[in-house]
Amino acid sequence: MKMNCSTTFSFDKSLLYLHCFLTLFLLETYCAQSQTVPIPSREVGTAVIPPSPDAMALGKYGLIPVSLYTGVPDIAINLGTAEGKDISVPISLNYHNNGLKSFEKASSVGLGWTLNAGGVITRIIRDKVDELTPSQYRYDHSIDNYSASGNVNLENVQVYLEGATYFGTYDTEPDIYVYNFGEYSGSFMFFKDKIYQFPYRKLKITGTSSGPFTITTEKGNVYTFSTTETSTPKNSSTSSYSIPTHISSWYLTSIQPPDKKEIISFSYAGGDPIIMHGSSSQSYLKKAIGNSVLEQKSSSLPTTINAIHLSSISTSKMTVNFNTQTVARTDIDGNAYAIDNVSFVNNLGSTINKFKFNYGYFGAGHMLASPLKLLNVIEDYENSKKTHSFEYNDAATFPVLTDAVDHWGYVNGSTSPNIIIPNTIVNGGANREPSGSLLGMLTKVTYPTGGETRFEYEPNMYFTGKNYVQKATTVAGDLFRSNASDNTLLLYSNTFKLAYKQDVTVSYRRNPKEATSSDPNAPNGPNALTKNIEPEVTITPVDGTSGVTRKFLINYNYQNSGILETVNLPAGDYQIDVKCDSKELSVNGYVGYSYSTNIPIEGVAGPGQRIKRILSFSNTPGQTSPSLTKSYSYVDDLGFSTGVLVKGVDYLTNPSYKVVTYSLTLPSNDEYQVYSSSISATLSDLLNQEMYYKQVDENDVSAVDTLKSRSKFISYLNAYDYLMTDVRLSEKTDYKKTSSGYSAILKNQYTYGLKLDTVFSALKPIQTIQAIVQSGAGPERMRNFNWKWYQLYPSAWVYNTSNTITSYADSDSTIVRNTFVNDIRKTHNLLQRNEELSNGYQRLTKYKYPENYSSRVMGSLLDAHVVSPVIEQQSWLKKSATDSVLTAGTITEYDNSVYKPKNEYKLELTSPSAGPNQESITADGFFDSIISDSKYVNRAQYTYDSNSGNILSQDLLNRSSEQNVSYIWGYDGNYPIAKCFNGAPSDFKFLSFEEGGNGTIAGSGHTGSHYYSGDYSLNFSLPNSAKKYLYSFWYLQSGKWVFSGESEYTGPTTLTLGDAIDDVKIYPNDGQMSTYTYYPGVGLTSSTDVKDNTTFYQYDASQRLINILDQNGNIIKNIDYHYRP
Repeated sequence: MKMNCSTTFSFDKSLLYLHCFLTLFLLETYCAQSQTVPIPSREVGTAVIPPSPDAMALGKYGLIPVSLYTGVPDIAINLGTAEGKDISVPISLNYHNNGLKSFEKASSVGLGWTLNAGGVITRIIRDKVDELTPSQYRYDHSIDNYSASGNVNLENVQVYLEGATYFGTYDTEPDIYVYNFGEYSGSFMFFKDKIYQFPYRKLKITGTSSGPFTITTEKGNVYTFSTTETSTPKNSSTSSYSIPTHISSWYLTSIQPPDKKEIISFSYAGGDPIIMHGSSSQSYLKKAIGNSVLEQKSSSLPTTINAIHLSSISTSKMTVNFNTQTVARTDIDGNAYAIDNVSFVNNLGSTINKFKFNYGYFGAGHMLASPLKLLNVIEDYENSKKTHSFEYNDAATFPVLTDAVDHWGYVNGSTSPNIIIPNTIVNGGANREPSGSLLGMLTKVTYPTGGETRFEYEPNMYFTGKNYVQKATTVAGDLFRSNASDNTLLLYSNTFKLAYKQDVTVSYRRNPKEATSSDPNAPNGPNALTKNIEPEVTITPVDGTSGVTRKFLINYNYQNSGILETVNLPAGDYQIDVKCDSKELSVNGYVGYSYSTNIPIEGVAGPGQRIKRILSFSNTPGQTSPSLTKSYSYVDDLGFSTGVLVKGVDYLTNPSYKVVTYSLTLPSNDEYQVYSSSISATLSDLLNQEMYYKQVDENDVSAVDTLKSRSKFISYLNAYDYLMTDVRLSEKTDYKKTSSGYSAILKNQYTYGLKLDTVFSALKPIQTIQAIVQSGAGPERMRNFNWKWYQLYPSAWVYNTSNTITSYADSDSTIVRNTFVNDIRKTHNLLQRNEELSNGYQRLTKYKYPENYSSRVMGSLLDAHVVSPVIEQQSWLKKSATDSVLTAGTITEYDNSVYKPKNEYKLELTSPSAGPNQESITADGFFDSIISDSKYVNRAQYTYDSNSGNILSQDLLNRSSEQNVSYIWGYDGNYPIAKCFNGAPSDFKFLSFEEGGNGTIAGSGHTGSHYYSGDYSLNFSLPNSAKKYLYSFWYLQSGKWVFSGESEYTGPTTLTLGDAIDDVKIYPNDGQMSTYTYYPGVGLTSSTDVKDNTTFYQYDASQRLINILDQNGNIIKNIDYHYRP
């Protein structure tokens, strides 16, 4: 046998296997309770190091999807958007909770809530800190030195395994980095300084294992993570590895579009230490014969985190401030502060919206054991009407920071403080079964309108087989002899059926004719043999199977009052005979067994809770019934759960561990099975999704209609999906209730393909022997190891291969089927969509992306990782396998500096063609020209400002009128303030005075909030002497704004009408000009059309549009927002 411990690269075209040694699930050191036994080599307990509460909340939100297939409802409150020009950051408050975990801390906005307003990369330390381990001992370098052949006891192999697991020298496993920002979440790891993503996403991630990191999306937006949070674990003096202070999280610092013309910046505050308490661990060494050993429960030492919090987000248009309370939270050991309020301030310094957060504590408020509880959020908190308030399932005693948890760490109220090994393994052990606890779960949201939503939950259930409710029954015979002189054999016979093998209870008693003496020494006393002739009960297989007949006989007088026995019988038909012989006055006998009903058992309780019903109520006075009820069912048509348990729990960590004592006098060899348990709440626990559902029904019942949808899900990673995070929708059917039941109205079906890019194969070392050497006897090696190969963390891409849409109308149906062709080897892009037509033809749509072109053509976009835009789209008609024609096409050429459309081309054909007539391809398969056909005609051109990246003009070529549109930008380049048809950017000018300057007055201008006081000198260099130009303006006279009318502009002039000037325009006489003013961060305050008619927009204190007015101040539209009194 040959054992290869080196890195092996096996190429099968697209599949790469990387083999590396990993250490998982070994045991930590414990003190024996009953005797001293050397325990197996201990694992370095880095996997249980927790992140800060906010990093944990963001990471959890990224790892556990809000979806029907997880049973986690989507509960979100939109707070607003940190708005930039081309990029922005949505800010929301999201509830994401499927059960109370004992050691999971509440975030800075309360238990179960996450403030999504940026992003974070959080590291999960696996074994040792990657960058702080010497290179020769790192997991991706050290394995190259341990290649050997022969059996597992070869010295160099054993040295490596012992060093990795016992002496803490080798880092045997890569750290995992979990990211969550914007619409993206996932994880990655380093191997040989290369980054691998799980699951695969079209992201460009750069950085080292110590950070900082940049993640560039497929649109070219660059997210930089450089603000760090550090963790300092307190180490045990007996540990083989002292975990150093290390960076545990990198927070989002900035976002930039690909042209780098703007930036959104994130600032942080804090850094005060908080203490996160460690996990509990315990091992049980079970011996088949002899004394087993239960180690004392131990708790790992706490970790100190220099926790930071987001303090502000700054864009070119606004700043969003996140202000904390001044008094520290009482549920965190250290200086941690809850978010007090969030305010939106525009770039003029005006507060445009604000939210106040109010809190309490769960339970009785007893410090660390009472998590932070969000009570309400008040928008525009001078106006208490606009309040979202929350209610929860609470109790006086809140069982957190205890070991009373189920297999997955959810509280279950068990009482075994000193043992956390389950009672199914050790007598007197812990009850680790789920209890369905709803503590801490959100039960009601009340909205500013007075309406409310209530939430009902139920335990997650997973499928373990088609099991049915069992009912107990008996078959009994009672025989009584009325005449004692009668010696006839009395017999009762009956049959019963066992549907499956089971334990059967048999109860029988007798009343002899001869009375039994109470004297134990009497000949017929209680200890004397009975004078029984026949067994009281006999059970016989009806088919006569030998060896199965059971006879039940009372042998001693003291047993006459009755015996209860249990016997295991296989499935089958049986006959019971109860006999009363000539020595007995009466005999009673019965058989108790179970039979299966047709009532299905849904499944077995699993990890956490799922949503059961969502009830919505309006603010109608006296309303007792919900306006809308959404109910959810997670079972199949037979009533069995569709739940798939992904994260099972196996407490057996070492099936064979031997302690060998070498002695000249008393040698011994003891073998154990090792069981272990660890209780913690870390992101490491969430890497493996706990479970998902393959089918979920959603029923919507309202006063108007009753609707139903059935969604089916599947994981296409199959055996490789160890994280089980890429579950996809495979089918969704919408139904409407009719008089005859539910009728399908629409069905969507999806199929997928899987491309495995990289699969990591790993080795799990397991200590098999521990030697105890006495009196100079025994071997030199004290420990031996074995190993187990397994695979983990696949980098894979799941792609859509087809979509079938079936529409139902009465008894008819219409089917639209699309199939998809993907570039699975190179770019992972959708290359072609095929739509099947009713006449048997196919409509083909083909796509080209920047990655399909040579670097000579697309180098700039590729360098900026702008890879998502479709450069060319072609439409084809396929009549048969050999008959396809090109019918249409569009090409979008991008500007190489601002990465926005520069030219748009349209394929103009007089008749379908056989294909592009000038499509050039390089030797390595890349397109070498943007224009693939000579019949492409340029239909639109765009120009941009080289400094700001703002669009300056768009020219719609070959149009008879309004073919050119140009723009002027204001408000520091954040908003377009003027638009001119049939004018170049240099052809027009607009002055609204909104950005201040000499002579500018803050006040009610004709439009906007500023105007110019006094006479204004208008100076504009005429760009085209062949054109005539017009100018106009508004002037203030006797307190009213008056329009000047249009005049020809021939050169510099002074505007002298009235006391003040506003909205000055110059434009070509053949052009048309519209202008705009804004309340930055909110929206339009006015728009003036080409005829100089102005429409005004008014907002309430919450920056909601309430009135639209004409130029005379008349309200032409009013929007009323109803809030409860």
